[in-house]
Amino acid sequence: MKTKNFALFGILLACSAVALTSCSKNDNGPGYSSITSLSVKVESGNLYDFDTVKAVMEYGDNWDEYVVKEVPYANGVFKIDLPETVDESYLNLMYDDTDEEFSFDGVTISDKTVLGNDIVLEAYKDGGFRGDFRYEKSTATVKSQGSFTYVNKDVTIKGSATEETEIIPGVIIPTKVSINVAFKKGWNIAYTTISMSEKTDSHGNAAANFSMSITTRSPGGLRWYFDGDSGSMLFAPMQRSPQQEVAPEFSGEVQKMVSKYRLFPPASKAIR
Repeated sequence: MKTKNFALFGILLACSAVALTSCSKNDNGPGYSSITSLSVKVESGNLYDFDTVKAVMEYGDNWDEYVVKEVPYANGVFKIDLPETVDESYLNLMYDDTDEEFSFDGVTISDKTVLGNDIVLEAYKDGGFRGDFRYEKSTATVKSQGSFTYVNKDVTIKGSATEETEIIPGVIIPTKVSINVAFKKGWNIAYTTISMSEKTDSHGNAAANFSMSITTRSPGGLRWYFDGDSGSMLFAPMQRSPQQEVAPEFSGEVQKMVSKYRLFPPASKAIR
């Protein structure tokens, strides 16, 4: 059974890690990370007995799947030449002023008609789904993840807000979310970084604060992994807290948080 992995801009590395058409920097801006292909070397990839990699988009009301590209996998290495264009029927609207559930106050979008979608890279063996590949880095308190997004127009998205997020049932954690993205028409890399800080009061009670940033400027140091094989458990030190309610294993819950702020979700899940 296929388990969905909704990587946001999902989250990625320096220009040498992927084949880029451009990788410009502006110290005062979000940066641009346009791409035409992905040259991937998976960590310990020779240990996996896969034969195929599919670049998959999800679109529409029923979260249908469109296979953008299918390439062979050999000894942990594969290359995907991305198509120059993607038919608009496979793209999603980012902005929806009728959806209150997925509102995000404070966001400015340069073109509210832009369509886009991101791809998930899936591993297969003899036609059977085995899992996803992720481009990421993780420490005890910070996780960055990269995603690959196609847009049909140039667009910039910028804004920030603080909200109370129930990342795990019954636990409300203040979360600051900031977006500073500049996409060029075509394929782009975007990066999501989630960090957490913990404070303990005089009575020994622990409290956590999350922050999340989405940008097209690379944080650097990301590598390719298969599913959860990146090693460090995100926010592992929290497990030592005397307050167990703020000390769960956060990996799965953080992935849900990334999914919530996906810029081009399927229908009826767009930013309001």
